[in-house]
Amino acid sequence: MYTGPAWIDVAPPGSDAYGSTANRTFLEVPLPSRMLFATLCLAAVAATACASSGSARPRSSPDLITSEEINATAAASAYDLVVRLRPNWLRQGSPGSIGGGVISRQVVVVYLDGNRLGGTETLRSLSAAGIRSMQWLSATRAAVVLRDPGSEALAGAIVVNTRQ
Repeated sequence: MYTGPAWIDVAPPGSDAYGSTANRTFLEVPLPSRMLFATLCLAAVAATACASSGSARPRSSPDLITSEEINATAAASAYDLVVRLRPNWLRQGSPGSIGGGVISRQVVVVYLDGNRLGGTETLRSLSAAGIRSMQWLSATRAAVVLRDPGSEALAGAIVVNTRQ
């Protein structure tokens, strides 16, 4: 790394930047000034990056509905919450298995505080006021994490946690 002084070419106004050096001024910039300039540039970039990523509302996860989101949404049931906040959770999967000449579709199952309730229609019977959070689990994760995932081909699971 070169630690000697840097030279800055300062061309007078109206002169040709690529012309003769006769009317130009060269300024010597010592190493500490260059280091200070580089530090200030990095600080400005970091401040800009932080400012652009910050917002008044925290970013939400596509796999989680938080209590803040629930409180900010005027929904009567858990089903309404999902429809408004994460509608893709309700999409049934593609054909999951073919057995005995019957094609079965992948299903989304609903769990309430660790207990299996049934399909997505059971969300209609749950009041939004009593829900603390809701989480989406992929089919693979649901099969590993949840009790009694059932024998159906899973598209995923919606786990509802209540305010207890």
